Order: sequence, then C-alpha cells, then structure tokens
Amino acid sequence: MSGNNERLNEALVELIWDENASSSVRLKKAQYLIALGADVNTKLYGKSALFWAKALGDEELIKYLNEKGAKEFEISKEEADKLSQGFWDENGEIRSLAEIKNLVRLGADLGGKNEYKIIWSYLSLEEMNEILKILPKGYEIGGNVILRRGLKKLPDFSKVKVKGDFDCSYIQLITLKGAPQKVGGNFKCHDNQLTTLEGAPKEIKGDFDCSFNRLTTLKGGPSTVGGDFKCSCNELINLEGAPKEVGGSFDCSENRIISLKGAPQKVVGDFDCSDNRLTTLKGAPQEVSGKFDCFCNQLTTLKGAPQKIGGNFKCYNNQLTTLKGAPQEVKGDFDCSKNQLTTLEGKPEKIKGVFYIESDVLKKLEEKGKNAEIGGEFVIEEEVLAKFKKIAGLSGIFKSIFSKDGR
Repeated sequence: MSGNNERLNEALVELIWDENASSSVRLKKAQYLIALGADVNTKLYGKSALFWAKALGDEELIKYLNEKGAKEFEISKEEADKLSQGFWDENGEIRSLAEIKNLVRLGADLGGKNEYKIIWSYLSLEEMNEILKILPKGYEIGGNVILRRGLKKLPDFSKVKVKGDFDCSYIQLITLKGAPQKVGGNFKCHDNQLTTLEGAPKEIKGDFDCSFNRLTTLKGGPSTVGGDFKCSCNELINLEGAPKEVGGSFDCSENRIISLKGAPQKVVGDFDCSDNRLTTLKGAPQEVSGKFDCFCNQLTTLKGAPQKIGGNFKCYNNQLTTLKGAPQEVKGDFDCSKNQLTTLEGKPEKIKGVFYIESDVLKKLEEKGKNAEIGGEFVIEEEVLAKFKKIAGLSGIFKSIFSKDGR
C-alpha cells in the first residue's frame, strides 16, 4: 500500500469516527475519499470501515459502503492482545517507534499487557504523542493507561477514549490538558500540583480521584462519575462544579470548605465533608445511601442534613448546642459527642446502631420521656448509666463501654 493510499484510509477511518459531522457531510466526504483511492475495506486499527459506520449508527453511510462492497471486520481481543505482545522483543526490550506504530495499525491493543508491562510506562512524552497522532478520533484504547512518575505533562489523549483505567497520579502535573474525554474505568490524578480540573474527562464510569492537589475549585471537572468522587486534601472553599449525582461515595474532607454549595444531591455511597470549616450543612445531598461524616467542623446547626442515612452519622467535634435538623432515621451509629449540647431536642426518631453522647450532656437534659427509639446500643459513661436508665421513652441495650475519646 502506498503512503498516499494509507493516508486516505486513515482519513476515511477518522471521518467515520467524527461524531460531530452531519450524516450528509460525512457521506459526501466518504464518497470523495473513496473516489481518490481510499480502500472501502481498509482494516486499520483492527476494525473495518463498515464496522465503525455501524457502531456510529449512520444508516446512509452504511448503505453506501455496502453498495461499494464493504465487509464488516473486527479482530478478536485475543488477536489484539497477541499483537500487543509484539511491543517488546525476545529480550523484553521495547521495540522501535516505527514497529509499534505498525502493530497499532494492525490492531494491537495499546492497553494490552506483557508480563504486567503497560507500554505507556516505557515511552517518552514525545514517543507517546507520535503514536497518539496516528489514531483516529474516537479510537478506544482497550485496557489501562498508566503513566510513569515525573512526566510533568500529559500526552495528547484528548481525541481518544480509554476503556480501562487512566492513571496519571504522582507525575507532578499542573494541568489535565490532553486527558481523554471518556474513561471506562477509574481516572486517577491524585498527588499532583493541579490548581484546576480544566481538561478532565467529562465522563468517567469508575472512580475519580483528584485528592492531594492544590485545587481551589471543582469547575471543569467530570459531569458524570459512576463510582467514587474523591477531592480531599485540596484547598476548596465550596463544591461548585461537582457532578449532580455520584454513583459511589463523595469525599471532600480536609479542605477549607465553608459552604456545601454545589455538592451532589444524590450520593449512592458515603458522603464525607469532615475536617473543613463548615458552620452549616445547607447544600448537603438529601439522598445518602451510606454514612454521612461532618465531624471536625464549626457546625452550630444540623439544618440541611439529609433526613435518612443508610449508615453512620458522625457530627462529633463541632459547636452544636442542639440536634435540631439531625436526620430522623439513621441505620447505623449516631455520634454527636464532643459538642456543646445541653439537650437532645431534635434527636433522630430511630437509630439502629449506637448513640454516642457524653455524660455532661445527659446531666443537663431538660426533657423527659421524649427520647429517641434506640434500635441498638446506647453507649454512655458508667457514672451516669443508672440515672440515664430512668429516663422514659428509651428502648434497647444499655452498655457501659463508652471510650475515652468518645468513639
């Protein structure tokens, strides 16, 4: 195949993958390229033009390719993996850039492994960019991409998709420019020097971890996260830019957050906003299937908290004087110790786990007979156990196993 025909074939493949082009424009360009000599049955990157057209769902283009005698073709995963073994020679050394490019055009999986080696960890920034340049827009890397430490800058993955994980943590990044826009696994960019999430993938099916950076905002980050969202240990003051829903847990602990504005409103797992500077829970998600941690803040009220918690609720070490606004149903433990409570007013109606509270709070109780229904253990200090048992309205097992630190 001549170099000119090869370029025409690459142009045809990239055209078919162009999701932004209209069907009519795509058809006209395909007709033009094929008239110039592009092979209707080109098999670049392990798939045929007809296969890609069907994946795109362009009926007019599919009809035209069929009229031209196009055949559907895709090499198997086993074949792609076998080809990717060729990235290394018999001595385990990585092959030349030209040889790698040729294997990729044949369909070698750029996410494939050879004895746990992933190709991206063995290439320079310049070599990676040379490979990425030849890939058609929308090309999907079948496995994981793991970049080695100290790289400082991302290669340009912006026009490709990654089916597995994308790990660019610990490489001293200051920007996510060049990141893939869709990741089928986890996206890890933690322990870098990022001050912005601009350039981050918009869709991540697994976890997103941008913790241990220098972020002051989540704007520019992913809009869809199917797993956990971790942005702890940054310099955030609010959560504007976070996804509306998170398929796993959400962890924004150890920041400088003064407002939960922008927080996801539906969290399938846990929600952790502990170790911040919050005075209110206004803006907190109202659906939390797991635990809710807001301890070690400056909370003076629990207003804004979700009313049902699927796990533990921990609000210890704050400045609460009342439990008004607390969730009314907690399926795990409820820990309100180390506050300034003088009453249990506003306490949950039902707690299935352990209710943690200090003796001095109990001594100052003013209400009688209006306490929560405790489904598990009510843990208090031994010296007030006898007095507390006399308070009406409580049910459950009373144990004197309250630890010194309140947990």
